[in-house]
Amino acid sequence: VSDGGKSRFHGMRLVAIRTVRCLTNVEAFVLRASDLEQVTGQFARFLRNPRVQGAISRYESPYWRTIAAARIQVAWRYRKRRLKRAERSRPSEEPDRIPGTCSQYAFQPGQRG
Repeated sequence: VSDGGKSRFHGMRLVAIRTVRCLTNVEAFVLRASDLEQVTGQFARFLRNPRVQGAISRYESPYWRTIAAARIQVAWRYRKRRLKRAERSRPSEEPDRIPGTCSQYAFQPGQRG
């Protein structure tokens, strides 16, 4: 459900001002410039295809739009997995203990109070 807002061009960027309320759970993500650079780097050969360029520039082909969206989602999920794996492989730092506190008696998630 949307509020009927429109999209406008702001400089060379498309800015959406539409508010959407989801009726069911959905998966959403945000693409930053660095994310798009990585995806276009991964699919450089695919994106150089004249048919793909024509479909992207004209927005006339639902088939190519669907293919591109699916590939972007797959690349995004792989990237998220790689980032999580890299984050887990870093040594975790123990939180600083504040002198005079009884952190050993602090409530831990999963314990009963």
